[in-house]
Amino acid sequence: MAEIRRSGIIYPVTWTATGAHGLFPQLIADLVLIHVGQERTTLSLQGTYEPPLGPVGRAIDRTLLRNVAESTVQDWVDRVAAAVTSAQPVS
Repeated sequence: MAEIRRSGIIYPVTWTATGAHGLFPQLIADLVLIHVGQERTTLSLQGTYEPPLGPVGRAIDRTLLRNVAESTVQDWVDRVAAAVTSAQPVS
């Protein structure tokens, strides 16, 4: 459930693979919308993820997969922002 604050909205997000849980990271984060001006809002995703495969997965993540994860999350946030900004105003 979203948490509404004076400065904006915080919406919890959890992502877990639907299959082969042991091969994909789990993401626990907050989608944060903060009012920063008359007609301006920032959108960010703040959270952590746990690489799969324990210590081996963490080592692979540090050297290779972290960039893939960051790019994937950035693309998702960009698509959410595009969907929000293209929404028609409610009359």
